[in-house]
Amino acid sequence: LKLEEEKIRAKELSLKLLLLGNKAVGKSSFIIRYCDDRFEKNLLSTSGIDLRNKKIQKNNKDINLKIYDTAGQERFRAICKNYFKSADGILLLYAIDDLDTFKAIKEWIQSIEEYVDLEEIGLIVVGNKCDVPEDKKQVNNLMREELEKEIKCKILEASAKDSINVNESFEMLLDKIYEVRSRETFNDNLRNTQMLNNPSKSDKKRPNCCLKKK
Repeated sequence: LKLEEEKIRAKELSLKLLLLGNKAVGKSSFIIRYCDDRFEKNLLSTSGIDLRNKKIQKNNKDINLKIYDTAGQERFRAICKNYFKSADGILLLYAIDDLDTFKAIKEWIQSIEEYVDLEEIGLIVVGNKCDVPEDKKQVNNLMREELEKEIKCKILEASAKDSINVNESFEMLLDKIYEVRSRETFNDNLRNTQMLNNPSKSDKKRPNCCLKKK
């Protein structure tokens, strides 16, 4: 029984995901749609951090997702930043019907960069509320494409209300995390191979006292 439990744990992978963005962009609705496949109106604003769990399968591996819903209000930003370093992936939201939330995306990315290297974390940007009428949209395709070029990240438009591209957003984020981890594994293997092929180089980095014979 103990051996079977160890096999199960070895097969499982736990990932920590953060949803970031200004208040009222629909982060809580986005998570509820993804985890429970339902939409709730008139949700109260998140205070601090809320946690939801979801188990999925990807690449024949069981994955336990810990999804953190963060508050968008300025007074809670310091709390959110404490979670940046330990996150495996970040889903950054803006609302298509709110230009200020779109403009804030670059500020959010700058805040993230203060704590983590963007090359070492999965990050995607999502424009929520694509279901709103055309005359209510404040972010058009040209604006989105220009931001994509500037931040070098594809932006997916979605709707928690109408269940459009919600699952796809999380799938894209998981793919980014796998891409980062594959690159890190490749680099680690490359460094190990270089050290094996050039042991003298690693010796040169050691202090002289370590090289002296006792």
